[in-house]
Amino acid sequence: MKNISLIFLFSLLFFSCKKNEIEENASLNIEKMSEVLADLHLTEAHLQQVSLEKRDSLRSVLYQQVFRSHQVSEEVFYSCHAIYFKNPTAVDSIYSRVLFILENKKVVF
Repeated sequence: MKNISLIFLFSLLFFSCKKNEIEENASLNIEKMSEVLADLHLTEAHLQQVSLEKRDSLRSVLYQQVFRSHQVSEEVFYSCHAIYFKNPTAVDSIYSRVLFILENKKVVF
């Protein structure tokens, strides 16, 4: 029983340290990443109302506007995205925040 408790404790410490390490390696913190992703998801929702012929070119323009509004470069965003999305715990934390942000925005389509 004592061994199981020690294994659990070390696992907990390992995963919590790993999450902090991941966030330290990313230029964007989890909160900022969540805000950008929420806006990108809203952008994608709006793009569903645009004809297929115009969607791709418009997506590029609108994504750049989102990045500019958050003062984040596309390169930094995708670099951090790659770091965070290797860790399921980080993804869960990010998308919990994304859902919270989206639920609290008043969006009219």
